[in-house]
This record gives sequence, structure tokens and C-alpha cells, in this order.
Amino acid sequence: QRRDMGIEYRVSSRTAVMLASPFLSRLCRPSVVSAMGAACKASLCRSSMRSIHIPRSMPRHRSWSLLFGGAVATGVAAWASVAYANDMQEETSTLPALRLLPTALATSKLPSRPFDTNLIADIAEKAMDSVVTVSDASLRGLGTGFIIDDAGVILTNHHVVNHIHGKIFVKLSDGTTMQGTLVGSDPGSDLAVIRVQPKSKLTALPLGSGKVRVGDWVISIGHPFTLTNSVSVGIIGGVSRRLTENTPFHPSTDFLQTDAAMNPGVSGGPLINTNGEVVGVCFGKALLADGVGFAVSVHTVKQVVPQLLQHGRVLRPYVGMSIVYITPQIAAEEKRLNKDFPNVDSGILVTKVSWSTPASKAGFKAGDVVTSINGEPVKTISELHAALGFKVNESLTVEVKRNNESIQLKLVPEPLKST
Repeated sequence: QRRDMGIEYRVSSRTAVMLASPFLSRLCRPSVVSAMGAACKASLCRSSMRSIHIPRSMPRHRSWSLLFGGAVATGVAAWASVAYANDMQEETSTLPALRLLPTALATSKLPSRPFDTNLIADIAEKAMDSVVTVSDASLRGLGTGFIIDDAGVILTNHHVVNHIHGKIFVKLSDGTTMQGTLVGSDPGSDLAVIRVQPKSKLTALPLGSGKVRVGDWVISIGHPFTLTNSVSVGIIGGVSRRLTENTPFHPSTDFLQTDAAMNPGVSGGPLINTNGEVVGVCFGKALLADGVGFAVSVHTVKQVVPQLLQHGRVLRPYVGMSIVYITPQIAAEEKRLNKDFPNVDSGILVTKVSWSTPASKAGFKAGDVVTSINGEPVKTISELHAALGFKVNESLTVEVKRNNESIQLKLVPEPLKST
């Protein structure tokens, strides 16, 4: 049809395919060519025609060339659409998992659990009866503690009682204030035990089993900034943390990481799981960081508290040798310098043995590589301290590699004189 600025020709999709077929027959299978008319109509041509606009001033032979070229281009587009659809059909047919993905996602939902909206409040309300304020003679709260024995045994942090010069006072949740006696304190684990003499039995918090997973919900209770019985909720962000760099903590002390609030005054308070059990003792938070708090794990609590009650301090094993953790780089360098170095890539390398110590009496020598203690594999410093634990005056079987030979030594750690 004629227009003011030129002539517009309309070419049907079927005509376009017919004109392009001689060219496309060299590029694809006959079945594809035969299906192009229907494919063009179904997938490319929402209307039955496509328009090609030709300027009025263009010569006739050039206009027919442009018309023919446009028809071929339309047919090529139709062929590309059909080929793409066929390829996608073939590809998805070989990947049934993709076609079933929505169904798979729908059937792999996490098991639904009923959530008690009063759970946190109920646990906190019950636990508050066991949470106390630890203060000095001024009765100004310096920290938190909690009752672990109904006879009057209270657990708190070492750094809380270490700041008290003079008498220690404990304020119960009902407002009753009693003078306490420091039973024992351990800077290596930052734990301390206080005893009071109540007129009646107190409410104690149960200690958990120590089975804690990353992501578990936890509740901290304490007295931050003298705001008594403050509750915070978070999750466990990490387990088995070791805070030994530039700190007085012993390498065997196990910390939990949590984003529950750990503001000043919460130190010594309980970190409780959703079963109402203590899983840690609130310690503090990382400087220059939000949501990175730490608590001494109940695993360490169960090892330290009995010793504080019995000895007033913690008896840790003393061996008397210097060690270093073996990395593949250290092992390669040692093998280069000493052809008799054991063929190991991990373990604990003994670098020095002090005279007249448990290590020298057991027969350790510099260059030995400790591989296990009492049958437990030892590859890192943390594993070594875990294997030693709090074993004092107890015979341990230590397997070492010496000049590519495995030998067993009997080690009897002595109590460490100072912690």
C-alpha cells in the first residue's frame, strides 16, 4: 500500500519461509524446514504478516532485492527459533533433574516445628531466680553470677572477683544480699567459684551436656550497666574457639561464640539453651566488633569447677618441653636439613626438652614428633592440650616418630606450679 514517504510491502510468513527454504535446506534437517511455516506462525508472527518498509525513491530493482532479503531474514529468524526450541527440548530431555527442580524443592522442605512464642520468656523467667549480682562492699554491681548448687555455690568470672578488693557480696533475685567467700579462681579459664550460706535452699541452674551446634538459639541473662535481669537472645556463631593470643587464657579453655549481647556487667552470667540448661558462662565481646561475643563453654566449666571446689585452683599438667606445630613447609625444611627426619607432614615437633622434667624423665628428645596420646591422634597444638586435658600424676602413653621409627614413651605430667 502506498504511503506519503514510501511503499510498504507485506509478506506472509509462509512466503518468507518459501523464499528462504533453498538457503536453509543446506543448513538444517528437512524436518526443520517443513515445520517452519507453522513455527513462524506460532512463535514469531503474532499477526499473519510482517512489514518491510521501502523508501519511495528507491529504484524498483533495489526494492525487490530488499524485499527478497527481508523475506530471507524472516525465514532465517524462523529457522533460528525452531532450532533453538529443538535444542532446548533435547537439552532438557537429558537433564530430567532440571525439569523436576520445582517439585524437588517443594518436597525437600525442612520439617516444620511448632514454635512456642512464650518459650524465651518462660526460660528467662525461670532462670532469673538463679542469677545473682556480684559486688564489693559498696554494693555496686560489678558483674553477674549464677547458682550451680542449691547449697549456695555460685559461678562467675575470674575477672569479676579479681576487681574486688575486700569483701564479696552477692545479691539474689529477691533482693536478699549475703556476704560470699571466694572458694577458688582460675585466670586460665576466667572462672571463679563463690560460696554463700543461705538460710534455705536456693534455685540452681542445670549444666548442659556440652553438645552445642552452630546456629543453636541461646539466651544470656545479666546485669549490664546495673540494669538488673536483662535478657538477650542470639545464636551460637562458633564453637571450640581458642582465645590465647595476648590473653592469660590457657590453650585448653574452650569458648563459644555468640551474637547475644555481652555488655559490661553481663560477665559471669549464664548462657542458656532452649532447654533451660547452661551451655556457657558469659565472658565478654570482641573489641571493635558488634555481635561477636564469647562465653566459656560448659565443657570447660565441668573440668575446672570440681578442681576449684577441691583445691581452690586448677591443677594443669606440666610436661617440660618446647613444641611447634608441623606444617608441610616446616616438614619439607626439616627433611632438607636432616635426612633422618621422620616422613610426616603433620604432628607436634619437640624442639627442646628441659632437664629434670616429666618429658626428660620419659625419654623425649629434640626432633621427636608426637603423633598420638593414649591412642588419640595429635596433629595440632589444640589437640595436644585436649589430649593432655587436666591429667596430673597420671601415666600417659605417647607415640612419637624418631628417625622414621615409631616408639612409645610413658609420660607422667606433674602439676603446674603456677597458672
